[in-house]
Amino acid sequence: MDSDFPLLHLAIQALLQYLPPLAVSIVAVVLLATRRGPLLATIGFSLLGALTLLNPLLYGVIGRLGAPTSSLVSIYQIVGVFSSIAHCAALVLILLGLLKLLPRPPRP
Repeated sequence: MDSDFPLLHLAIQALLQYLPPLAVSIVAVVLLATRRGPLLATIGFSLLGALTLLNPLLYGVIGRLGAPTSSLVSIYQIVGVFSSIAHCAALVLILLGLLKLLPRPPRP
């Protein structure tokens, strides 16, 4: 099976690596949606879950392009930068949403 479907084997390995954040994102979105939690936190966890599914898929598709190695390295670096920015945005949304749950300090 490994020789027939190497990309499928790599995709399954990558999905298994991303399974914990994906599970946490799914549980968080369900809990926040059912308890009417902060919308920003729900969007942040949704984005985080989507990124855990899209990153392995995107890297697999890029690997199948058949481009020279030098241009693949550049493409991987660009995708890595955008992926990092999207992860940071998701974490900021989660933080902003969860900060709404904290009580405001009293004003003097």
